[in-house]
Amino acid sequence: MVGPMRMRILAAVILFASAGFAADSLNCRLVGNWPFGPSANSAVDPARDLVFCGSGGGAYVLDVSSPSSPFVLSDAIRTRGYIRDMWYENNRLYVVSGPLDIFDVSVPSVPVRLSTVAVPGPGNGVAVSGNYIFIAGRDSGLCVFDASDPSNPTEVGRLNTRGRAWDVWLQAGWAYVANGDSGLVTVNINDPANPRETGRCVFGATAKTVFASGSLAYATCEAGGLRIINVVDTLNPYEVGRFDSLKGVMGVVVRDTLAYVADWAEGLVILNVANPAAPVRLGAAGMMLYPHGVQVMGQYGYLSDWNGGLRVVDVSNPSAPVEVHQFETPEWAHNVAVSNGNAYVSDGYAGLRVINVTDPSNPVERSVLPTPDQVQGSAIADTLLFLAAWGAGIRIISIANPDTPYEVGFFDTPDYAIHVFVAMPYAYVAERGSGMRILDVSDPAHPTEVGHHDTPGIACEVRVVDTVAYVADRESGLRIISVANPAAPYELGFFDTPDYAFGLDVVAGRAYVADRNSGLHIIDVSNPAHPAELGSFDTPGQAMSVRVQGGYAYVSDAASGLRVIDCANPANLVERAFYNTPHYAWAAWLEGSRVYVADFGAGLQIYEPTLGVAEERTAPHVQSFVLGPNPVREELLVQAPSFTGPSTLSLYDCAGKLVRQFSLSGRTARVSVRGLTPGIYVAQLGPLTEKFVVAR
Repeated sequence: MVGPMRMRILAAVILFASAGFAADSLNCRLVGNWPFGPSANSAVDPARDLVFCGSGGGAYVLDVSSPSSPFVLSDAIRTRGYIRDMWYENNRLYVVSGPLDIFDVSVPSVPVRLSTVAVPGPGNGVAVSGNYIFIAGRDSGLCVFDASDPSNPTEVGRLNTRGRAWDVWLQAGWAYVANGDSGLVTVNINDPANPRETGRCVFGATAKTVFASGSLAYATCEAGGLRIINVVDTLNPYEVGRFDSLKGVMGVVVRDTLAYVADWAEGLVILNVANPAAPVRLGAAGMMLYPHGVQVMGQYGYLSDWNGGLRVVDVSNPSAPVEVHQFETPEWAHNVAVSNGNAYVSDGYAGLRVINVTDPSNPVERSVLPTPDQVQGSAIADTLLFLAAWGAGIRIISIANPDTPYEVGFFDTPDYAIHVFVAMPYAYVAERGSGMRILDVSDPAHPTEVGHHDTPGIACEVRVVDTVAYVADRESGLRIISVANPAAPYELGFFDTPDYAFGLDVVAGRAYVADRNSGLHIIDVSNPAHPAELGSFDTPGQAMSVRVQGGYAYVSDAASGLRVIDCANPANLVERAFYNTPHYAWAAWLEGSRVYVADFGAGLQIYEPTLGVAEERTAPHVQSFVLGPNPVREELLVQAPSFTGPSTLSLYDCAGKLVRQFSLSGRTARVSVRGLTPGIYVAQLGPLTEKFVVAR
């Protein structure tokens, strides 16, 4: 079961490859994160035998002096985004994850963040020459930053590449930009403040990454293969050869006459490009999952293999490359449960990860427990953790010692276990196509099934209150089931939501349903036979899960992150806070004032909503105030709707941090934003808020 189902899920993940970048937020701040996930890229330091292995929103620093047994020096490189590219130069690591982060890695076991700066675009590819950083900013083209002061890099130049700038490579005063459907663009960067396009080569395929060597540039084009461009005449670059028999070329590095290619289907492929007009395949190291990027040091290739982690391949014989090690990075965070200062993350095929969150600003991994199949939902009962492990049923784990969790028992359900809810002595399992199963877990070493109810849809989550079970049944909406007699459960009523019911919570006679594309629905279930909708809120993304606390619904909204909805009046729901998480907000756990989010490919994210001001979605209210210009560079004009006395204008950054405060003595005022990092901000004047953008 594991093999084919894994490939189906991987295909679905590929559709999500354009996951959003973190930044935009309101009334919600990032407390800390453990952002690790699949590996899409890496950077290398040959002089010190180091690999910087990108993993979700973080990077591991690996010592590869013994390539067959690399070990972790540090996991302290963490970003607020999802890492797209990295560049190592002179003891500094430049990381683009939407924004740009610069780390001092002169002591590789203790990386130090020097700066974080917003990037137009957002940033997707990066290359460095001297003090200048060149960033492929997708729709914003090529952006140039001066990092003479690495603690305060500033944008000094930009070029509209008239396409989607995915990647950039530098060589001898030139930048080569992989410009999507517009092919390869050649750019003169002798004056970094004024980059000038000199030519382009359009070749009928989508250029995603680029590598240049001598007179040739190599563009990877996924299904369009590898394209080889002659750039001797930068006014008229032209294609001289191609290798298009591969199915998904994602990355390339060239050494002498050999090209090392990362390909979706065939792993690491080595080509002889001595004759660029007719590349010849020499050999390949296959049996990989979804290779993205490649680096080469000495006789070893380092392949970023998505949820296959980092693959180390001996390439000393190009005709027969051999994998010598697999460094397994975390996978897909599906769910999280928190107890006694530890977060238990359901990490897909990587199993269970235990993260110490005693200091939420700096979570630390304590232990990992592999599972027979991918882990999705989870539930905690005292010192037991119940895991819904897809085709491997329910696994019961002792977490009495979080450093050494171990399995005490399991029950192999007949279908695919997606979620589990525990109210001792019973565990209620959302069992995909076979509905809800009830297990007696009073003896955790020998659980037994006592009852089963086959719902009409796909059971995704179950919650139980007293003797009633509530099932989010995907296309069949909300199903309400009596479990007064666990051996004979039966349906009491149902409510057919508009889309797919993926998640739910039940509080005080109301069911809160995360209904994918139709957002949040609140249903009165005080009479289970006749549930009635009280209100709904169409979130901007896909509502996958919901938890309710203190009158607020915390919706995990996939690509639109965490959304916090005020449910005091179900007929008039209001969004009070949100945070666009780095990847896909899949599920959340509420603990005190904090929200722990399983962010799929970006691990664990910890937020703290401040819940003060509503984010209006309608036309501007007549009592709103005016800011301009927007975007702003130096000075912001503020016009209040009226003046009843001195007031305070507060400016917050995208993490909810107060960065400036001004006392206003009139209806109109000018305030300085000089020195603020470019990005999105919120201005608050009394109960009113307006967003603005600081540009450079």
